Amino acid sequence: MHKLPYWLAVEDGKLISYSDLAHLIASAIYPTEAEAFNYGVARVNLEKELAESVLNGALIVRNPAGLGRHNFPVGAGPAGSVLFAHELAPFLNERGIELRLTPYGSGPKFWTLDNAALAIAEQEGWHSMARETFLDQLLEAANTRDLVVRHPHTDLPVNTGPIRTFYELTTPIDVNQWLESVQAPYRWNIGDASVEGVEGSHISCVQTSTACTDSLDYRSGVIAENETLTKRERQIRIIEIVISSFGLDAMSIPKGQKKLIELECKKVCKLFGAGPDPFKEAWQEALDQKRVRTAHHNDYRAR
Repeated sequence: MHKLPYWLAVEDGKLISYSDLAHLIASAIYPTEAEAFNYGVARVNLEKELAESVLNGALIVRNPAGLGRHNFPVGAGPAGSVLFAHELAPFLNERGIELRLTPYGSGPKFWTLDNAALAIAEQEGWHSMARETFLDQLLEAANTRDLVVRHPHTDLPVNTGPIRTFYELTTPIDVNQWLESVQAPYRWNIGDASVEGVEGSHISCVQTSTACTDSLDYRSGVIAENETLTKRERQIRIIEIVISSFGLDAMSIPKGQKKLIELECKKVCKLFGAGPDPFKEAWQEALDQKRVRTAHHNDYRAR
């Protein structure tokens, strides 16, 4: 088999959201700040190619309710669809991208406590005994709920039952919030962190997330100036870029983070203008398209 020039890491067993595909693939080809313009062009082209591949059956998208093939893969139909990783491989290979399945809970977004402790120990240069001590502290904080841990099926916080170091997941943001609360003299620098030796892998987040680069201003600028898109679509994509830069799940925005996202959007892009209305309207449209959602959205709907 020929070696391919690019690669995209996907967690083994995880479903891939169709709405994330163009960003993930473009980031795999153009991951650095210097390539931000090419990233923007590639993302626009990929969205068209992905839609065409779904229409002609070359790319299979599935209904998240039951995981059967999507019955209406046209228009906005695929937006909420998901894919099995192995079914994406041919599409990637044609573009010189290797699909790499990474071990469970080894990032770039979600980590088991075992792997989080290993990554931070590597970052800080700790020996094995220090790593084990830190893992014990992570587990204690998770069991007292001082550290947010998440269910691997839903990515939502786990509030009951014992926590296992090899199963439940956490994120770098969760860990750093806990580290700050206990006044630790260090933080988890996920942009530089990698795990080497986890089930024989070497995993870095740089290929799959804009959170791993400092290109937020550049990429938002590329989208803002893309006049082939409507103003509303450009606003929504910048919201998505900001969410990604925060390392958050767009479909489960934690309480209090939406306001921070709004402030960052206004900071990096003039498309949002003055006052709250432009962001509020763009957010509502993104919500209607099932591209964003707050973790407590259902609580408000029930009122």
